[in-house]
Formats: sequence, structure tokens, C-alpha cells
Amino acid sequence: MEPDEDLIYRALASATRRRILDVVRESDGITLGEIAERFDISRFAVRKHIKILMDAHLLTVTADGTAKRHFLNPVPIQSIQDRWLSQYSRRWAAALNGLKYTLEGTPMNQLQHRYEVFIRASAEAVWQAITDPDFTQQFYYGTRVESDFQAGSDIVYRYADGTERTAITGEILEIEAPHRLVHSFDFGNGDAASRVVYELQDLGGVCKLTLTHDGFESETKTFQSVQSGWNPILSGLKTLLETGNALKIPSPAEAH
Repeated sequence: MEPDEDLIYRALASATRRRILDVVRESDGITLGEIAERFDISRFAVRKHIKILMDAHLLTVTADGTAKRHFLNPVPIQSIQDRWLSQYSRRWAAALNGLKYTLEGTPMNQLQHRYEVFIRASAEAVWQAITDPDFTQQFYYGTRVESDFQAGSDIVYRYADGTERTAITGEILEIEAPHRLVHSFDFGNGDAASRVVYELQDLGGVCKLTLTHDGFESETKTFQSVQSGWNPILSGLKTLLETGNALKIPSPAEAH
């Protein structure tokens, strides 16, 4: 692989840097200070991310008096696309994707479950809860999460009943502690792996947790199963962090 491509892939591997590119695309000529206002990390951290994007030639900077203005340069991304998709195969790939979703009657990327919950805790505390097996056992259907939480590593949710049974397996796709975790999601039921995205935003004493489960090929068994499965997990997480006690949801018979 060419060295420049290494820089491009490294730059695009970070969710924060991809969001910076989105911000610049929406407001070409934006300054560092204006970019930093869109993120809950330090201005210094934003500057470091921008430096990596500039090294990969994904961003260009021009001086405007005392200000430096940032512009998106899409050429490196286009060069990668041209390398992997020839002029003709690119047309066929786009056409076949469009045909697939037209025949299924489902717009691309529409099949997803999305949840938002506000938790009276810091983003760091919520992050610990979703990555610590002692916590997940209390709200994630009695399973303990296993992973070293590095990009490319496995993630497994294993039942804590001594049977070594696994509930979910996957791979860490993106990680930026304590703000973003993305992993593939496989129930082991024959469905293709889907994707789970945790996004944590610290609002000062309150954390906004957005969970998106997407990447479904169709309304699969997994899509249908998790539809009602995430609410008890997120409710249990919120209750545990706010009260210190695990949430016990009574069965209909117990409730009456």
C-alpha cells in the first residue's frame, strides 16, 4: 500500500475526524475555533485531529488575516474509490444497491432502532457501566461483557450462569472513550451481523446516551428480536447508575 493511502486510512479511522470533515463540508472556510465549538473535546485535541487530516491532504488551510480557514479536499477519497472500483464496476455497484432496496421497498439505511436516554451521571460513569462486566451483568440480561476494547478486538457478552454460553459476539469497529463505541452484533442465529453504536454526550451532570442499532439487511429475526430488547437494557442502565440498585422488571403475573 502507498504511504499516502496509509495516512488516509488512519485519518478516516477516527469517528471524530470524520465528524470534523462533515463540519468542514457543511461550512467550507470554517476556522479552528468554529470547529472546536462543535465538539466537547479541547481545542488542542481538535487541532491534533486537524493536523492528521491535513497530513492526509483531506483538509487544506488558507490564511485570512489572522484567521486560518479550513476547506475539504475530497480528492484522496476519490482516488481510493477509483482504485477499488473501476469506472464500470462502480456503476454496477451503485445500480445493484439501488435495485436491491427498490425491490425490497426499503430505503437504504432506514432499517434501524434508535434510542435516546438521559442519565444523571457523567459520560465517564456511563462508559464504565457499558464496558465493565460487573456492571453489564446487572442490566444486560445477566451477561458479562468481555473485550480489551481496542479497535479490531472481539467483544462477547457471556451469560454469568457458569455455562459459558454466549449471548452476543462481535468486533470493535470504532472506539473513542468515553464518547463513542461501535461494534458488530451477532446473535448466532444465522442472520448477518448488524451494528450497534453508543454515543455519549456529557451535558454537565447528565449524560445523553444515544444508541443506534442498524446494518440490517432486512427485517431479520435479529431486527425483530432486539426491537423490544433494548428498552430493558437502557432502563436498567439508567436505574443502576442513578440509584445504585439493579432494576428488576416483574413479569405480568408478578405485577398482578
